[in-house]
Amino acid sequence: MDIQTVVNTYFILLLVGAVICFFIGFGLKKKFNSHKIGFYTTFILSLIILVFLIQWFKTASAELFIGTLPWLFNQAIAIILYPIYLAFTWFVLKRTNIKKF
Repeated sequence: MDIQTVVNTYFILLLVGAVICFFIGFGLKKKFNSHKIGFYTTFILSLIILVFLIQWFKTASAELFIGTLPWLFNQAIAIILYPIYLAFTWFVLKRTNIKKF
């Protein structure tokens, strides 16, 4: 497996994990009618997935002898996108909680 395949797999798994965590949080938000429960669930699950994927990427990139800068760049992108994902999730869950008359 070359480095581009590892990086692509890493970001695809991050995206899939984010979507799955969002829908789990959205389902719990609908069930308990509380956007905070949905957000906290999404936050905890996505943080666990992020930590596991960072560890996976570390071991997969170590096998390919990737340099420090590309490894750091890919981790930084994931960590920078994570608060943006959380803000998006918060606003979507909060917006769907508004009752329409």
